[in-house]
Amino acid sequence: NIGRVNIYTIDADRFISEVDGKWDVVIIDFPDPHTIEVAKLYSKEFYLKLHNVLSDGAIVAIQSTSPFFAKESFLTIKRTLEAAGYGVIPYHENVPSFGEWGWILAWGGMDYSSNEIVQKISGLDELGVDTKYLTPDLMRQALVFPKGWLKSQNSDISTLMRPRVQYYYMHEDWKLR
Repeated sequence: NIGRVNIYTIDADRFISEVDGKWDVVIIDFPDPHTIEVAKLYSKEFYLKLHNVLSDGAIVAIQSTSPFFAKESFLTIKRTLEAAGYGVIPYHENVPSFGEWGWILAWGGMDYSSNEIVQKISGLDELGVDTKYLTPDLMRQALVFPKGWLKSQNSDISTLMRPRVQYYYMHEDWKLR
């Protein structure tokens, strides 16, 4: 055994407001931020609450929509996490049923910079657990983005009162590039 998995199917905002205990790994697979109700889960306020349930050294992986088709939403999620005090590393992979898809690896309360974690991933020779798909090479490739994909002229973040992630998702993203 390397750990225990618990799956919860309640409102995430309510859950992190009421749960006792701390978590070492949190995997967030929310729907894309296409409504105000979902956009709250991508807000600075939500990410600040999330800090309260993370143990020291905890890692969070967050589904962050497509960095290709929904670039501004993806980058807004990244900026919002940074504004909430997280270290972040964006990564992506081609998912056959979705296309180019992205996530953000985030952590708070650790003294590691993004560059240090990328260097650790880059130096992996093996994963230490048996996997059916993931390899150290795939992990390294997931951290590499095409030129310009992580650049934006926007600098705003998403909050409860100003859900920019939802605005970008509905008005600027998913257009043919």
